[in-house]
Amino acid sequence: MNKDNIAWWFLAIVCLIVWGLVAAAKFGLLSPGMGIDGPLSGWDTGKLGVLATYLAVVNIVTFIAFVWDKHVAKNGNDPSRRLPEARLLALCLIGGSAGGLVAMHTVRHKTTKWYFTWGSPFLTALDTAAVIYVHLVGII
Repeated sequence: MNKDNIAWWFLAIVCLIVWGLVAAAKFGLLSPGMGIDGPLSGWDTGKLGVLATYLAVVNIVTFIAFVWDKHVAKNGNDPSRRLPEARLLALCLIGGSAGGLVAMHTVRHKTTKWYFTWGSPFLTALDTAAVIYVHLVGII
């Protein structure tokens, strides 16, 4: 898989997620059921703690992955030790987008790639929307 294909795959995955949510809303599969108290009422603190732990771990792992890849790239080490861009994007997709975004700007890594500079903030917003959605349907 070359770098151009990674960008298109990333864009395709994002579009599928967005269209899936639009289709779910259109066919009535989304039932927010927000109360008058606001969107933060009624959170299950046990499940929220598990979610927070997962997000903390995946963001730390993503941060370390970006820093490691920058270290290997900067020192001219063996290119086979570098992490594929698809793996970095996958870590962002599964919830580590905030860690990836912080690492990008901390160590100045992948800041010229449009699919990282636009994708990481978008995935951060998507992760946030997913957590709010999961709460609104009553899972947490």
